[in-house]
Amino acid sequence: CPNYLTGDRCQYTNTCQKRPCLNQGNCIPLGPQNNFMCLCSPGFGHYDCSIYLGLSCNTSLCVNDGICDHNGTNIQCICPINFAGPRC
Repeated sequence: CPNYLTGDRCQYTNTCQKRPCLNQGNCIPLGPQNNFMCLCSPGFGHYDCSIYLGLSCNTSLCVNDGICDHNGTNIQCICPINFAGPRC
């Protein structure tokens, strides 16, 4: 399928092609009907990562045993081997 289509016969529009996740969030298509999920960058939330939640390390920020690193001005997840992305 071209990048903008998905499905067994390329019959659905790939909503993630429109980049609906803001603030460097990663879009994951969830099948037909233009459904998607955003994996938000640290400090952001809401369905499209549009809401700033503040910078803090909490127990649910980094997944897959990632380690939260907050240096006062920036926050990031340090991911274990074989995991990557804003939240690992």
